[in-house]
Amino acid sequence: MQAGSFFLSTCNKLPVVNILIITNNTLNETLKIKSMKPFIKLAGLFFVLSGIAALSSCDPETKETEIAPPEKLTIVSVTDNSAELSWLGDAQTYEVVIGDAAAKTVEGHKFNATSLTAETTYTWKVRASKDGNYSKWVEGPGFTTDAAPDPNGYPVVISNIVDLPGGVVKIKALVEDHSTEEPVELASANYSDAAGATLYLPETIEDKCLMPMIGDGYVIPDEVEMSDPDLKFTPIAFMAFDSSDEFMGWIYFYDEDTDTDLIYADRPCTIMGTEQNEEYSNIWDISFATGYNWTQYIEIDETTETWTNGIPENGRWIYEEW
Repeated sequence: MQAGSFFLSTCNKLPVVNILIITNNTLNETLKIKSMKPFIKLAGLFFVLSGIAALSSCDPETKETEIAPPEKLTIVSVTDNSAELSWLGDAQTYEVVIGDAAAKTVEGHKFNATSLTAETTYTWKVRASKDGNYSKWVEGPGFTTDAAPDPNGYPVVISNIVDLPGGVVKIKALVEDHSTEEPVELASANYSDAAGATLYLPETIEDKCLMPMIGDGYVIPDEVEMSDPDLKFTPIAFMAFDSSDEFMGWIYFYDEDTDTDLIYADRPCTIMGTEQNEEYSNIWDISFATGYNWTQYIEIDETTETWTNGIPENGRWIYEEW
């Protein structure tokens, strides 16, 4: 091929002439001339010059334009093997990358990442897509997947119960069947002062034992935002029984100024906001994952309480007689 041979390259825009400088059959330099207006707009034109074939093409991967990038990338929920992610933006089509995986095309503003590894930290990023053009990538906050569930069920370890009387030999976890108003036993375990008791709760709870967060005369305050108003839940009650299987009293996890509940939720949901009136303030700062969630009501002062996730650092199990 002679020095000065050329081929035409276009990307559905003004054509570009690439002048190839070749010495000893080695490509040394490519000069691009973008002002060849007489050329007809062509895409992927194939030339054969001096017995050498040259094919023009466009790089489809990085055609970034002025498309607005996504905003407010948010982690909605995380499990041991999945994560629900969301963002805001004007486009309807996006590409999402989780860690080192290939990009996935998404319609809308949510993506459920699946087949993740338990107890692993992931990065993720999103870009808008339209007509083969893309916005810049925007990185979301990193997240770490939960530990894999115990194959026996969700474990609750109860030990060192304060004020526990003699005669308690078994602890049960119960919920209410709202269709019959009868208790339903989820799990039970023998209790001893030395070993305590470990209860394994089932992975799911039947719908008849769940109640709506909104309904039955209860409404979330206007100042509080709930991500999924169809959430259903139930608190888990722990009870002490004697050797004759007679109920003796309740078992609570408690700290001064803090009441703690284990709550089962049927779906991911966040409840955020502050309910304010002249007498008190209730701060809602709770995020439910599907399954079991430890929550706590914390008395900040005489007029302010908050409902949030977690258990009190200095909490302990206590017994309250029936």
